[in-house]
Amino acid sequence: IMKRFLTSFLLMAILFPLTLQANQEEVKSRFFFDFSNDSIEEWNTIDRDNDGRDWLLSEEGYIYSVSSDSINPNNIIATKEKYAIYAESKISFDVRTLSDKNIEKYGIGVVYSLDGESFMTLQDETALDSATKWNTVEISLEYIAGKEVYIGILHSTQENQDTILVDNVKLVD
Repeated sequence: IMKRFLTSFLLMAILFPLTLQANQEEVKSRFFFDFSNDSIEEWNTIDRDNDGRDWLLSEEGYIYSVSSDSINPNNIIATKEKYAIYAESKISFDVRTLSDKNIEKYGIGVVYSLDGESFMTLQDETALDSATKWNTVEISLEYIAGKEVYIGILHSTQENQDTILVDNVKLVD
């Protein structure tokens, strides 16, 4: 009986940790979204100012958030999954405004909460040079290295700005 008990105990001691490891999902550290699949299902949209306007998907395969004389957005589009961030991690995306009317303000937000609702802005940017040509922005995430986070793009603006367009969002480590 003692031999059977020890054999059973040893098997459980070996197999139980392996079962736990198999059940734990690995957190990804990279992604690329070009929005050409006609879907933003991998993203959560958050209308922080509750104005009924949010990030949308264009027929041309990019996402956009509307701003105008009467619309001052405060919108976030964030990943539905958490991603592991390392010291070398960077997020990049292409951005432009709809017209040359004004230079738009937008920002990158990273959420630390488990519910994906509390965001902290890492860096605010404005569109570069020509507002109607795509500009690639790359931001280091070393400040939050060692964390598993939801990653989002924040569109917030002042009065009388322009619609912002975003494409080719990429996280690399």
